[in-house]
Amino acid sequence: MSKRWRNAGLLTLLAVILITIGSAFITPRDQSSAPQLLRYSEFIDQVEADQVAKVQIAADQRSAQVVHTDNRRSLVNLAPDQNLLPLLSQHQVDITVEPDSGSPAWQAALLSLAFPCCCWAACFSCSVGCSPAAAIPP
Repeated sequence: MSKRWRNAGLLTLLAVILITIGSAFITPRDQSSAPQLLRYSEFIDQVEADQVAKVQIAADQRSAQVVHTDNRRSLVNLAPDQNLLPLLSQHQVDITVEPDSGSPAWQAALLSLAFPCCCWAACFSCSVGCSPAAAIPP
């Protein structure tokens, strides 16, 4: 394999790795459909006014996603309130609790980089083994 083709292959592999990393960390987010942050007192007032249809409580039980009767979505930080679940049940709000996701986001990002890094290491080791200096006998 000529040096030019090997360099072109390595540059292509580098471009693929950079695109993979860029797409993993730089994702455009649509701000118009993003849930709005809701104060806890406003959340309780909306529950009492029957303006909340569904509450999805996070696995850590510190926050919840709220679906209003008009299909708007909001996020609320939950307070340690013993009366919340009875209040939600009394106003016939659908309650769900998310299961524990298992691995944190940093582990998922690290695992998504493992395959490109292994490919890069394999190409690098092949290119070192095919170098003209390795072909010259001692």
